Amino acid sequence: MFPMVVSYPSMWFKRKRALTSGIVIAFAAVGGGVASLLTRAMLTNIGLRNTLLMYFAINTTLLSAACFLVKSRGPSKRVTEIEWIDRALLKDPVFWSLAFGMLFAVYGYLPPIYLMTIFTVDKCLNISPQLSVAPTSVMNFSSAIGRALIGLIADRIGVSNVFFASLTIAALSQLVLWNLAEGYAMIVVFSVIVGASSGNFISLLAPMIAEIYGTQKLATLSGLLIFFNLPGNFSAAPLASAILSATGSWHAAISFSGGAQIISAACFLYARLKCKPRTPAI
Repeated sequence: MFPMVVSYPSMWFKRKRALTSGIVIAFAAVGGGVASLLTRAMLTNIGLRNTLLMYFAINTTLLSAACFLVKSRGPSKRVTEIEWIDRALLKDPVFWSLAFGMLFAVYGYLPPIYLMTIFTVDKCLNISPQLSVAPTSVMNFSSAIGRALIGLIADRIGVSNVFFASLTIAALSQLVLWNLAEGYAMIVVFSVIVGASSGNFISLLAPMIAEIYGTQKLATLSGLLIFFNLPGNFSAAPLASAILSATGSWHAAISFSGGAQIISAACFLYARLKCKPRTPAI
């Protein structure tokens, strides 16, 4: 369902495509922020088993309702035969640069979300359970604001420019701010910056596809490129945790996460320069 939701705003809007996509995907971040606080409260009050049951019920209800609210734009009058495999696309270096960019982006996006509570407890001794999860919620709420604002900026200066810039900011914030964070205030500052920048590759993906390939196969291409998130969704946080356990150093885990987003930014920069070589990247 997520690839369809990501692609729908770009089907309906043309002038403010990045802004509308940013607003829609921003509410996913709001949900993540609320879920962090809600889950912590439920775990404390009703235990793990009942929390899982309650979370299942909430997700089932909301997703079922969402299925009836989503509406696709009508098909064009000229109906073409469905092409399941676009062989030309498989030979396109821009497509593969986008694919590998999506692959590496998740390896830099998920570790801060999953490890931030552990990091906060490790750096801030005797912190309360509520305050320990607050940076994760701050990260999600900041992401909601960031996705909407980034969408507005992308409509003005170009989606591909903002795509590259936001990934670079997210990578540098991890490699610099997260590495240097020792107190609660710095952790919150980092959470705001990384939250506002690291998840924008999700909200800007469909507008970027529409900018490069048009809207005819937007949902298909969105789903195909989001498929490259799959390895990272399964292994990004476990790999970062394994690095932390093996080395006993937060610097190693943070370097893995920030380095992955540097590689991702480089992949998207290649796509941007390949499609628009005459104008500067930033």
